[in-house]
Amino acid sequence: REAFPPSGISDHNLTVTHKRRQELNTVWNYPCREQPGSLFIPAEDRHPQSQDAWLAPGVPLLGCKTIEGIRLFNQASYRVLTIDPLTIASEGGEEGGREIEVDPKSFHGLLRLGYAQTYLSAQGKTCVGTVGLHECAHPCFTAKHLRTGLSRATSTELISMTF
Repeated sequence: REAFPPSGISDHNLTVTHKRRQELNTVWNYPCREQPGSLFIPAEDRHPQSQDAWLAPGVPLLGCKTIEGIRLFNQASYRVLTIDPLTIASEGGEEGGREIEVDPKSFHGLLRLGYAQTYLSAQGKTCVGTVGLHECAHPCFTAKHLRTGLSRATSTELISMTF
């Protein structure tokens, strides 16, 4: 039985493709299914980038829509706090720690798993903690991806690369 959250992964993981992002999210999210009281939310066809998600306290999430009224922001980082009701908290910035209650039925329209994200979606974001740069040997990987990935970290010692 794997530890939760999985050990050996970076705090922030950047990929070239959505396919690899979803693969990493699936692998790293899977151990969550064994957490007592975890909540399974299946992918929805109406949200093409959605994927099956097991939610438990501590699971990282990313906002995929901005709704200022509830202080939910696109590409902002969140963590699951509680399952019943489903409550998340924002991480970092001025809104750090702000709690938001989310209806599980609208989960995929608002959030996605946050173990990994694409280089494109990480632009303009400061990643506090370790940063994993993935798909560095991908045919579409460019100097722009490398520059974006390297500039997200707060220190070069916090960066790892996979090819």
